Amino acid sequence: MVNMNTSYWVVLLFTLMLTIYTGMQAIPLLVLLYTPRLLKFWFIDSIEYERWISASPAAQEKMEQLRQLGFNPLGIKAEKILWQQPAYEVSLTNLEKDTFASIMLTRDSQVLGVYFYTPLTGGGIIFTRGRSRMPEIELPASSIKNNLTGDLSAMLASHSQRIRTFRQKRFVPLAVNDQAARIAATYHFYESAYMKQARRNLPRLLPVITFALAIVLLSAVVVTAILRLTAK
Repeated sequence: MVNMNTSYWVVLLFTLMLTIYTGMQAIPLLVLLYTPRLLKFWFIDSIEYERWISASPAAQEKMEQLRQLGFNPLGIKAEKILWQQPAYEVSLTNLEKDTFASIMLTRDSQVLGVYFYTPLTGGGIIFTRGRSRMPEIELPASSIKNNLTGDLSAMLASHSQRIRTFRQKRFVPLAVNDQAARIAATYHFYESAYMKQARRNLPRLLPVITFALAIVLLSAVVVTAILRLTAK
């Protein structure tokens, strides 16, 4: 009986640790898809901004390219989901084009990529990114496109053309004028029709599948213990 009890506690501890581990991966994803208001967004202070930019010649180069396209910097925006490390990006805006630009950064100030983003009335978005593994998507209220060349001028031209198309559908770009508008637009993105579409793929996402299986396994171990106790 001692050996059996010891084995049970080993199995219980293993399944509990497995559930915690898989939950650490899956729960932020579930928050992102279903309760994005729990996410935190903010702009870092000016001193930190200068430190980040001065440490990244690649970011400086992208900023200069964007300035030539009419964009002005707003600062560096941070995004954080629960216990995960924050993600950082240089945010810029072009009021004439009704468009935000973002230079995504690693924690050591390297450039991950650039995208253009315009929030629309009616929960819509227009989103244009460089090379990406994510698929392009066209929805009645949203357009998400990839540009394999990474040419910022071509990306912006495609983005602006789609804004004109959506204007003809009576969608109107939302404000892109300051940091507050950028944070509001970030919430808008995570609550958009595009993200609602992404929820349909939730059952096929590996972190969610493994977390669900871990919960089932833990439940089976606990139920087994309860049945043994009630049988005595």
